[in-house]
Amino acid sequence: MARRERRSAGGMNLAFLDVMSCGFGAAVLLFLIANHSVARGAGLAELDAQRDNARSAALLREAEKQEQRLAKTLARSAVLSDLLGRARSELARLQREGAAKRERISQHQQAIGALEKQKQQSAGRLEQEGRNLREIEGEGRRQYLSGLEVRGKRIAIWLDASASMLGERLIDVLRRRNMSRPLKLGAEKWQRALRTTEWLASQMPEQSRYQIYTFNTRARPALPGTAGKWLRADDEEELDRVFEALRNTAPEGGTSLENAFLELRKLQPPPDSLLLIVDSLPTQGARPPRGATVSSERRMRHFERAQARLPRNLPVHVILFPMEGDPLAASAYWQLALASRGSLISPSRDWP
Repeated sequence: MARRERRSAGGMNLAFLDVMSCGFGAAVLLFLIANHSVARGAGLAELDAQRDNARSAALLREAEKQEQRLAKTLARSAVLSDLLGRARSELARLQREGAAKRERISQHQQAIGALEKQKQQSAGRLEQEGRNLREIEGEGRRQYLSGLEVRGKRIAIWLDASASMLGERLIDVLRRRNMSRPLKLGAEKWQRALRTTEWLASQMPEQSRYQIYTFNTRARPALPGTAGKWLRADDEEELDRVFEALRNTAPEGGTSLENAFLELRKLQPPPDSLLLIVDSLPTQGARPPRGATVSSERRMRHFERAQARLPRNLPVHVILFPMEGDPLAASAYWQLALASRGSLISPSRDWP
């Protein structure tokens, strides 16, 4: 009995120990399982954190790259905007220049059209008016006086008929002034002056009016009885009588340009063009000189007083036959032509 009781008590002790061992083992197992779960959770959290950090770093790098791309895009956009602004400005400038060029082209075309019209009108007038009123013998038209236009509604031709027209040198004038009338009429210089006058008259428009005067110490109409009157250029018979009278006029006496211009003022209405055929400065004023000789300075003063007698705004075209010993004449008559908006020409000896 006692032995069974001891066996039963030992068995209970062993069973209790087994139970305690099992319970301790189970607790240890639970502790190990819990510790493993915590460690695993911490590892996973750390891994997730590392992954998040890596992802954040990648996103940050990508954001930086995007920011750089955006900055480059903005810079490129600014450059393109600047280029676009310049292109628009250039386009506007070209458009303005194009409009200005088109305007200039239009103006040039209008000017060309107007010139063409004037050319046609001039051609018509030349065809109608440009034919010579008188036939001049010689080599064709001999347009040596190309700078002189015989134009106007009222044309005055004033021809110097003083003794100086007998020659180009003073010695020739002194020798010929005492010769017979036929020899004076045939003097080469005087004949040249008459041919020049006839050539000028032949160039007058048919619709114009004219008057031809000769002058020495006083002025008189070439055709007697026509003083202060305008003659018709298309009246050929009357023009023939004018030149017949001129061919019978012999050069003589001194020269008063002042008296010549005073007679010019008597023409009414006033002339719009004066053709002055002359060879030297005047030797006297409105009155005869007191002495036998006249200095260059006094002749220049006579010229200046005569110039003051000219009608205002009258173009004076001077045909000058230079005289030896009168160096101031060319300069004085050139200034007269320049001041009056006329011209000065000295024709060659073989003209016309």
